[in-house]
Amino acid sequence: MPHRKLLSEVKMADGGSRRSLPKTLHSMNAYLGAEPIRRCLDLGADVVVTGRCVDSAVALGPLMHAFGWKRSDYDLLAAGSLAGHLIECGAQSTGGIFTDWHHVPDWDNMGFPVVQCSPDGSFVLSKPAGTGGLVSFGTAAEQLVYEIGDPRRYLLPDVTCDFSQVKIQEVLGVEGGAVRVHGSKGSPPTHDYKVCATYMDGFRATAVCPVGGPRAAEKARRTAESILKRTKRMFHQFGLEDFHSVHVQVLGAEDTYGPNARCKDSREVVIWMAVRHKQKKALEIFAREVAPAGTGMAPGLTGIVGGRPKVSPVLKPFFFLHPKSQLKVDIHMGGELLETLSEAGPDTPEQDEAPPTSDEDVPDTDLPSGPHTYRLQDLAYTRSGDKGDSANIGEKKKKAANRKCCLTDTQVSSLCRSHRSSSSVLPLPEATPDFFCGGGILLPPDRAGPEPPRHQIHSAGDPRPQLRPEEVSGRGRGGLAAQRPAGESLRTDAAGPGAQGTAGPQVSGGLRLGHGNGDAETPPCRSPDDQKASFYWRCFYPSCSARG
Repeated sequence: MPHRKLLSEVKMADGGSRRSLPKTLHSMNAYLGAEPIRRCLDLGADVVVTGRCVDSAVALGPLMHAFGWKRSDYDLLAAGSLAGHLIECGAQSTGGIFTDWHHVPDWDNMGFPVVQCSPDGSFVLSKPAGTGGLVSFGTAAEQLVYEIGDPRRYLLPDVTCDFSQVKIQEVLGVEGGAVRVHGSKGSPPTHDYKVCATYMDGFRATAVCPVGGPRAAEKARRTAESILKRTKRMFHQFGLEDFHSVHVQVLGAEDTYGPNARCKDSREVVIWMAVRHKQKKALEIFAREVAPAGTGMAPGLTGIVGGRPKVSPVLKPFFFLHPKSQLKVDIHMGGELLETLSEAGPDTPEQDEAPPTSDEDVPDTDLPSGPHTYRLQDLAYTRSGDKGDSANIGEKKKKAANRKCCLTDTQVSSLCRSHRSSSSVLPLPEATPDFFCGGGILLPPDRAGPEPPRHQIHSAGDPRPQLRPEEVSGRGRGGLAAQRPAGESLRTDAAGPGAQGTAGPQVSGGLRLGHGNGDAETPPCRSPDDQKASFYWRCFYPSCSARG
């Protein structure tokens, strides 16, 4: 990186604004691409030790080396990046943090993902035999939408990826499951690297205290408030500023759910207090004032997890863009400098980056309510990822019923704004808003496939009407395909079985489920070629409150 004094202002990743670097800068690392890794392998390296690079480059670099892909083969680079993206977080694509976690066996021996790649960019995702976990359409599709923002414009150093037409096909007869993935598209990358800088921003301390007995949540809140009140009074006496930020949460009282919390009278909770201050001395005072609560406040405070809270510095991220042409990458081998690379931008006009989010509300569509209510986890696969205080939430429908729901993008975004965060919704171009802020997969109600055991999509003891077995049938692990009763059509706004009406519009784009192009080498899949799932998703980025 150039010396920080030469960077008076930097271009922000939001698309056009410029800001000064933080004064207390601690580090700066550019997210490199796959080209330096490929070059090292071309020079004979067996192991490449790299600085910061995008996760998917660790897979794309070896693929470029093995198959001779050029820097201008953008469709192939997008395919290799997709392979890297699906395996970059280990067991997340083999059943880890899966929505239908109860279908995933043997967590104690989780298998990590393996991709078998072809020169045309297609690949098969699987895991080692004899290991735990699960590879299925659901586990792969859920990881696909992880931390990519706009699925039609996923920005990487080597390529701009379009994943909106990706096809995921389950391969039968493989122990633990396998899927064939293809259909990604690529276009030239931008002229800039994304740079992650870190800077010092004061200090933090966290106190965690179990509280038991009747009215435990009430006792916990009053205890936390009293500790903070006492500490603030001491700050004033010593001439110190107030806390920079305070986060108090009572675990066990469903504080995470905000106004939707149901648990009001838990007999066992945990106080979680995370505080920040510009001065270390102030938080050392706070740390000493937690223990006295055990003898001078509510009964039932049984200890302090980890002992007295420890004061630690806060390192915050600061992301910006920097021209590729101004950065050099040195390649060393055997202690000697062999080459210096410059990843110049593509031969395309430089344009301002499109902002990843929009603060404009997406208008709600008037959708009539049906007689039944379902949990989100029953209707969709979901996956969220976060960087700093921003979260990207992706969602994929797993039911065939093409149901629209009154829980729309704007309603969910408004809920998040009112509960500890602010949020923005990113509409997918030419997409119709449909169900929550993540998007989905709309499965045709009559898609074919082998008949597995039947399931129901309600919880035990749920007073809502039961779905009749003939109306719901399983289609592979982790999903349900609804079947229409004879002579009845299905409404997109139906919230339950047997609703009358006309099926609504599908969304452009798709994850197609079925055989590929009829090639004899294509393994059999769970659904025929003429059936497809319309695949889209939407994103929001809530700015979450500070936590320890």
